[in-house]
Formats: sequence, structure tokens, C-alpha cells
Amino acid sequence: MSQTKFSVIVPAAGTGTRFKSNMPKQYSGLGGTTVLEQTVNSFTSHEAVTEVILAISESDSFFQNLIFENHEKIKVVSGGQSRQDSVNNCLVAVDQDIDYVIVHDAVRPFFSIETALNQIQHLKEFDGAVPVIGIPDSLRSGEGMKPVDRSSIFAVQTPQIFKKSSLQDAFSKKIEDSLDFTDESQLLEAYGYKIKFFEGEPANKKITYPSDLYSMPSMDHRFGRGIDYHLYKPGSGFFLGGVQIDSNYEIVSHSDGDVLLHALADSIFGAIGLRDIGFYFPDSDPLNKNLDSKIILNKALELLKNKNVKLNQIDITIVCGVPKISPYVDAIKESLSILCNVASENISIKSTTTEGLGGIGHDKGIAVFALVSVFK
Repeated sequence: MSQTKFSVIVPAAGTGTRFKSNMPKQYSGLGGTTVLEQTVNSFTSHEAVTEVILAISESDSFFQNLIFENHEKIKVVSGGQSRQDSVNNCLVAVDQDIDYVIVHDAVRPFFSIETALNQIQHLKEFDGAVPVIGIPDSLRSGEGMKPVDRSSIFAVQTPQIFKKSSLQDAFSKKIEDSLDFTDESQLLEAYGYKIKFFEGEPANKKITYPSDLYSMPSMDHRFGRGIDYHLYKPGSGFFLGGVQIDSNYEIVSHSDGDVLLHALADSIFGAIGLRDIGFYFPDSDPLNKNLDSKIILNKALELLKNKNVKLNQIDITIVCGVPKISPYVDAIKESLSILCNVASENISIKSTTTEGLGGIGHDKGIAVFALVSVFK
């Protein structure tokens, strides 16, 4: 099997109406990443997988923000009106040298790829191999709610593995006959192809409703904290998070003095085990005089990306007596969302005072505390 190569098809153009969310369920957060990222990463990291072909809706505004968008193994095609239309669009894009195709639901992130790939031995006499599991619950049916023998009923899972030639032929016949099927195994069986059914995995659950996420295992999170203090001097205002703050003070700093971006950059450095701002931008270097703090933040984000880690949440607390920060909270949140490519709902900006205690409690300076979560 080590020399056998597979193409993986993941239809991910659905809107998930049963999920009752403004965001398609494949983009829901799951342990610091998204459902779709966890699903796809399991395939792209496997040496036997040559390519992963995703069907994405043309109106999709979420996919471009995912870490793997430009992964060398990933192809993206337009999603269709139905799941099977999307699978067919992906099938057209499969490399000619590929003999076997895996079709997998975008919202089944916890599957064993090895369990699926081990079924290749059965594709000598079958056209496809499909996992199924028994139903643990008691079943009833019809108006009279009559009991049903659950021992003869099975739920069908993915990933499903097929001979590419068989799948292509079945799809060509389906298009001619204008028939619809709920999964590819039904499609092949309808045209006389043989399917091998094997025991699936109870943990390989499909996310359909929001409550399905609650039972999913959490993934590795990392956290970083950054703190920065600066003195005031008389002036005409300063920047916080890239937003101009009207004030009778300026911030004393070697750079442009955006104390919020400094604390945020330090928190990112900390989350990935790196040194502080002073290590990368020493104030002894004349090139850093009046440096735009966005450059500092971009350095932190660049190092984050180099480690294949993504920024997930930002929590900022601004402490000062003057000026009042609350009128600028929304603008700062929007600025950070753009600068960091993080959804605004994952950013918290809070302002407070020290109730008159210490210099910061009056008009001597400002402090910012930043906390971030990231995931690999």
C-alpha cells in the first residue's frame, strides 16, 4: 500500500441549514482550529495522499482565512447545487495518474485514515469500500411507533474509498439518468458496482447540530501574555492598536509608542516560545527610532506563521486614568481584526483605571495587558 497514491475529495460547499448558524458548520471552531481544517489536515499530512480536492461555494467568504488555503496538496473547485454535484466537480479535477479516490464528509474531523486505507486490499474484487456502524439506540417507525429490529440497520460513514474508473463511470450514468443519491456507495450500487462494507468507528461522528460540537475532543491550545507600560508627556494624542486617540498627551517611546501593539506582539512571541520585542527591535538600534509598531506586530505574525501556528483569540485590557478609552473600543477591535486577520468576535478590548492608585491611575502613563490563544 505504501506505493499506492490516493486523491481525496471533500465536498465543503454546504450551508448547514440544520446547524442554525450564520457560519457554515465546517468553519465552526473546534479546539482552536476549524472543523474543516482538522478534517483536511489529517489527509494532507499523510504520505499516501497525493492531493485533496475541495468543493467550495463561490459565495464562500470564510475559506480564504484558513491556514491551509495555499497548501501544495490542495486543489479548490466550485461547489455544486448538491453534495453529489460538488463531488462530481472534484472528480473532474482528479489527477490522471490516480487509481483510487477517497470521498469524505467535511464535517467528520475525527476519523482514522489508516483504517480507511487498509481497505485497499478489498478493491481488487470490489469497486468501493464503505464504513458502517450499528445503531445503539432503540428504534421505532411509522404512525404506530412500532419497534424496529436495529440489528439489521446500519449508519453509513465516510471516508469511502473507490476505484476512480468505477466512480467516474457511475457519475456519468447518473448525469444521463438525472438520479439523486445520498452517498456515493448508493450511486455505484445503482449501476451494478460491488461495495465492500466494513466496520466503522463510533468516534467518527458527523457534525450536524451545534450540540454535536460539545462532545468533540478538545485540541492543543497555546497561550501567550504580553504587558507593556509607557509614560506620558504633553502632546497631541497617540496610537492604540493602530487607532488615533485624541488626547493632550503623547507616549514616551523609542518607537511610535503604540503600547497596545507592543503588548500584543509580546504575547504572540510568548505563545510560540520566543524572545520579547527588545530582542528583535532593540532601542539601541537607530533604525528603530520612531518605528511604526505595525512592523513589530507583523514580525510577530510572520514568526507565528513560520511555525505553522495561527492566532485564534485576543484579549486586551487597557489601563489608564486619561483619556477615556471606551469611545475607541470598537475602532480598536476592528483595527486589530484587520491587522491580525482574526474575526472581530474573537477579540475583546476592555478599558479600566486603577481607581486613583499610582501614576497610571492619574495622568502619568498607560499600561496594556494582552493575552492570546494560538493553535498549531
